[in-house]
Amino acid sequence: MKRLQIFSIAVLSFVSAMAVAQNVSPVDFMDTNPYQLKDNASAVMPYDSHVSLAIGNVCGDFRNQDFRLKNLFDYDASGRPSVIDLKQLANSLHPENGMNSAFDMEVLGVGRKLRRGYITYSHRVRFQSICNYSDDLLQLAASGNAAFVGENNPADMKLDMNLMAFQEFALGYQICPNDKLSVGGRVKLLFGVAEMQTEACDVKLYTDPETYALRLCEDVAVRVASPMPFHIADGEFKFNNSRFDIANLFRSPGFGVDFAASYRFNEKFSMTAAVNDLGFISWGKTSVMLNNQIVDNGEFYDDGSFLFEGLDVNDIQKLVSDEGYREWFVENLGNYFDFTSENTEPYTTMLHTNFLLRGTYDLNEKHRFVAQMQGYCSGLGFRPAMTLAYNGNLNKHFDLCATYTMMKNSFDNLGVGVTCNLKFFHFYIATNNIIGCFSPLNTSGVNLQAGIFFTVKDKWNAM
Repeated sequence: MKRLQIFSIAVLSFVSAMAVAQNVSPVDFMDTNPYQLKDNASAVMPYDSHVSLAIGNVCGDFRNQDFRLKNLFDYDASGRPSVIDLKQLANSLHPENGMNSAFDMEVLGVGRKLRRGYITYSHRVRFQSICNYSDDLLQLAASGNAAFVGENNPADMKLDMNLMAFQEFALGYQICPNDKLSVGGRVKLLFGVAEMQTEACDVKLYTDPETYALRLCEDVAVRVASPMPFHIADGEFKFNNSRFDIANLFRSPGFGVDFAASYRFNEKFSMTAAVNDLGFISWGKTSVMLNNQIVDNGEFYDDGSFLFEGLDVNDIQKLVSDEGYREWFVENLGNYFDFTSENTEPYTTMLHTNFLLRGTYDLNEKHRFVAQMQGYCSGLGFRPAMTLAYNGNLNKHFDLCATYTMMKNSFDNLGVGVTCNLKFFHFYIATNNIIGCFSPLNTSGVNLQAGIFFTVKDKWNAM
């Protein structure tokens, strides 16, 4: 198989494996954590100032809403996995399934209280990935083509991907016009690092009900923007320049905004509405469209498709006994599936925008309950989530947050987060799916968020 095809499979496998849109974290509800500003720019900070560097916030999140590893195994009498059952796993999937992932690291974050309001600056490195796939991808591997016989029953293997890696430089401001209303927002200068999106990825395998001849039809087009310009020559993936330039990380500019407003009806009840990551990135000179088409390369080509009607006895004998013939045969098959590349015009992609509506009930000064509706918009659709949360300031040294989140096909998301406050030094760790730590075979996702920040004159040290 050609190097390009190996590279493409590796990329698709990486995205599928990594492949969060609904990254609802306990940190979002911690009223003493400055990183709550990420989702609620109108949050009132209890500090005169804060600063974090490099490890102020590191968050990794993976979610596969329809996939459960427990369905991959048969179990013995003691309940331990004993045999891999790929067919059982394939049968547990929906016709359309989704995976998503994210990585977020704050390189620098600072905040300072002004005479009126609170101003912040942050530099973050972010990665977002969403992947939708059809169950036929696994059904074909589990049951073979015998499960897909007839002109109207092909193995329809669809894959939709959208991934982005970018830098974010954000300047934010929060102010309270009166004792009931708090408003805030951020403007963001963005620089895209890499982007990949499937314009088309539809592969169909037909099996003739009488002769069992196999016909493969495909339509694959993948748009790629990378930090370094590249092209395809003789079926190989090659960079145009051998040396990496740091300026490549700033060639694709973009812009975004966040804004939020919170209103306190009385001492107990308040509401918050927010829109985050409303923006775009423009990808320019380093973007390429990769196309894969079945080409006319001999006896297996038939009217734009790959047709395999079997091998005769002589061919089978050569494949078994002649190593040179085997190598030629495999290389010849690879020549039917030819990737080509062409430079594309500059294009624009939107960020994965999220909307939230939050209601907060303050039981007293130290304990509060939250209900939140949240939704994410991406290039592959709208994904809602609903969260119930509790946040408690247990004492001046510890804060606790517990969450429960419901998503499509995923109802086992129990989260917990703890912040340790030691004068000006604060450390926190959180996960939105603690079940995954104890039952990895029966969970829809894995999430971990942690960080360290420093503050001046916070409300707890003033007590």
